[in-house]
Amino acid sequence: MMNKERIQIRVGMVIAIAAQVASGDILILDQSEFAEATSGQTMYVDSLEQYPPGLLAAELVLSNGIAFSGDAPFILSGAVTGNVLINNSTPIDALRAFSGFAPDATAMSIRLYLEAQDEYDVTIRTVGGDELILQEWDDNDFDGFFGVVVTNDSLAEVSFRVVGGPSGPGGGGGGIGNYAFDDIAVNAIGSSCPADLTGDGALDFFDISAFLGAYTAMDPAADFTGDGSFSFFDVSLFLSEFSAGCP
Repeated sequence: MMNKERIQIRVGMVIAIAAQVASGDILILDQSEFAEATSGQTMYVDSLEQYPPGLLAAELVLSNGIAFSGDAPFILSGAVTGNVLINNSTPIDALRAFSGFAPDATAMSIRLYLEAQDEYDVTIRTVGGDELILQEWDDNDFDGFFGVVVTNDSLAEVSFRVVGGPSGPGGGGGGIGNYAFDDIAVNAIGSSCPADLTGDGALDFFDISAFLGAYTAMDPAADFTGDGSFSFFDVSLFLSEFSAGCP
């Protein structure tokens, strides 16, 4: 199953067992393994069907809080299943990135639609700075399903890029019309009021205290910029969100 993939890792060790790829705290799982790993958790799924087909802005924030971005992102209607899918086909080899995860998001899954010859590189980054790069992955590896689970850390970004350049994917070209995503799920969503760290719906001294405690402990909850570091910019952004108040 996995003889086609070339795996690069910048931290930790790569372990490939059956359908699972592990690297430090990052696990790439097939559908059954992902379901087992997230058993008992609530998965927030955006099927994309509420969005009108057509060209999008540079970034689309999904209902589960994940932000999708790319060069000329496009909502494609009726492809493969009749569902509405995110499809970024111009240019073919443009980067498609999912970011904006909640601080405690540790699991994400995507339904992939590709032709047999389509291959892509996928990069997973964590808030703590770990990075796993899977090269020349294809639709057959996990039967059109991509699932990632992070342990002892949380997700920062998951990105995809077609292999083969602007002339076509997989070296032979063709099939790019079915390069699409659907049913994007995550196990945590961000608060509509980011500065409400206590989660009580109000902004007060206790939220400031919670931020200072998280910042001192270098807790991801205080990483308001999402860059994996803790600096004046996180403090500034928290104060800005605090001043803006809750909706």
